[in-house]
Amino acid sequence: MKSIIFCAILMLSLIACNSNTTENKYAEIESTQIDTNAMHIDSVQNNDTITIVDTTSICLPYPNDEFFSLKQNYFKIDDTTTNYAYDEVYWYLITNLDSLESRQIIEKQMVFDEYEMITKWSQRFSNEVTYSKHEYVESGVRTYLYTHCKNKVVFFQTISPIIEFQELDSTYYNPEMSWNKDSTRYEPISQEAGCYYEIKKDSVENYMLEWYCGC
Repeated sequence: MKSIIFCAILMLSLIACNSNTTENKYAEIESTQIDTNAMHIDSVQNNDTITIVDTTSICLPYPNDEFFSLKQNYFKIDDTTTNYAYDEVYWYLITNLDSLESRQIIEKQMVFDEYEMITKWSQRFSNEVTYSKHEYVESGVRTYLYTHCKNKVVFFQTISPIIEFQELDSTYYNPEMSWNKDSTRYEPISQEAGCYYEIKKDSVENYMLEWYCGC
């Protein structure tokens, strides 16, 4: 029964998210960009010695207090005023990084032959981050977080507190979650409805997060 309520809440959240303007009120939030996780190999150029700097890895900063407050108090927030559905990763981005653009709409579809809904969109953020969301009203949402981070330990240390299980009122469907042995998958222990996260590498060895929430 709770899983059915979860699916209903998920569908209502998607509809509410698309009924407002695509401009997110948090897009203007300015965050200090501190690239403390970038990998550098430094040496001094003396005679035949050449300085080598590896700037190909740009990792994510650890979540700030504003994010944790938002996550902890989510169910006290009116989703129609915040203009985004329940998604901790997006909350993290708008509270910790600078938005480089508004949502870029990729695809729209008719919903129940009644109105047009944004089903695919993406948005770029500082630290070479791209967030991409694909929404399916009848089943769920698949989302991607692309980064330029090549350090799995640092990536995991940032991502884990963002997505990890949070105790909620028993009124809400919130299945207990767990990581697999190599810390690449985080999913419901019951293997039923909920959110399934996976840490992957892209074609150039950058770490990314892919997840699906639905029934």
